[in-house]
Amino acid sequence: MACLNYSGMMIANAAIEADEDAYENESQSDMHDDNAQRRKHSNIEFRPFSEWKNMKPWTYMFKNGESVECMAIGTSWCGVLTSHNYIRVFSHSGIQKHIICQGTPVVTMAGYESLLAVVYHAGPSVLNCQTMRVKIVNMANRDYRVLMDTEFPISRNANLIWLSFSEEGQLCSFDTEGVVRAFTFQSQQWSPIYDFKQSHAEVYNQVWIVGVMDGEILAIIMP
Repeated sequence: MACLNYSGMMIANAAIEADEDAYENESQSDMHDDNAQRRKHSNIEFRPFSEWKNMKPWTYMFKNGESVECMAIGTSWCGVLTSHNYIRVFSHSGIQKHIICQGTPVVTMAGYESLLAVVYHAGPSVLNCQTMRVKIVNMANRDYRVLMDTEFPISRNANLIWLSFSEEGQLCSFDTEGVVRAFTFQSQQWSPIYDFKQSHAEVYNQVWIVGVMDGEILAIIMP
């Protein structure tokens, strides 16, 4: 998996699941091979784009079966969700600054400047509608305060397939029924801004959103 913004790119791999017998049968050569050990664990690697800031690429390896499930990048910070329901916060220089415990399963995350959006399951499905919420966390100056926590609507019988901030900082989502929604921070309400199923019924399930800029949705049709 991977994520990027103007600051840099972060890539990660999931940990390889193995039972106790597999570890007992592990060869001595593998035990002393750093590359072999690294492949068995979940790792993240960050590569900065701004060389003038004197930042260098860095890596971090998770142990004890902890595996990366989702990532987000903002200004000067990286957020990594793991299988332990931890959101680990790193600086762009690779220093772990904070750990946020998440109480329910996270669906996905998105970052923009000092904001981290976390979409999570808030309960069982009702009448074919998933019960999800989104919280916005302030990542500036190590605040980590939840600025708002509100419902996260998607279409009935649908799954969330894309979440991101626009170039101007508006949070947007896209689901498998082809509906693009935008969140207004002032009213804390979601509004549909485009319906691909209505306008492009023959290919709406092949649409991949690239981004939103100046109110325009940038998308491609996947083969």
